[in-house]
Amino acid sequence: AGRQEQELERPHEAEHPEYQKVNRGLAGIFATAAWRSAIAARVDTSDGGSLPLLRALREDGLRKDLTLCFSGMEQFTNGDLDGLGRNLPEQLESLNLDFAQCSGLTSLGALGAGLRSLGSLTTLNLNFCQCKCLTSLGELGDGLCGLEVLTTLGLEFFDCAELASLCE
Repeated sequence: AGRQEQELERPHEAEHPEYQKVNRGLAGIFATAAWRSAIAARVDTSDGGSLPLLRALREDGLRKDLTLCFSGMEQFTNGDLDGLGRNLPEQLESLNLDFAQCSGLTSLGALGAGLRSLGSLTTLNLNFCQCKCLTSLGELGDGLCGLEVLTTLGLEFFDCAELASLCE
C-alpha cells in the first residue's frame, strides 16, 4: 500500500482503501467458492444471514468475470436467483451462469432486472436447459435490452417443457 522497503515490517493500516479493496475481492472469491454448498445446505446468504455471500459478491469491486454453476440443484429456487440477480457486481464484463436441471426455478425475475445494471457486460452465457418448471422469460428479455455493449450472448433453454413463449 505505497510503502518503502524499510517500512514493510510495520503493522498494516486496516482502514487503507487498498487493503479494503483487496479484502472485498478476497471475500468475493470465497463467496463464489462457497455458494453452491450454501444453497445445498439452505444457509441464509442474505446480508443479515449467517453467511452473507450476497454482500461479498456485490462489494467485490475487483471482479470482472463471474462463473457460477448450480446445475442439477433442485434446491435452487426463484428466491436464490432473485438474490443473485440483485447482487451482481456492476463492473462485470463476463457472466456465465449454469442453472441446468434446476427444477425449483419458475421465473427469471430479478436476474433480468439485475442484468440492466451491468453496463460493462460484453459476454453473457445462461444455461437453463431442462428447467422443467420454468414458465416465464419476460423479465430476462427486459434485462437483455439494456446491455448496450454486449457482443457475445449464449442462451440455452432446451427441454424447458413449461415454457410457453419468450414474452409474457
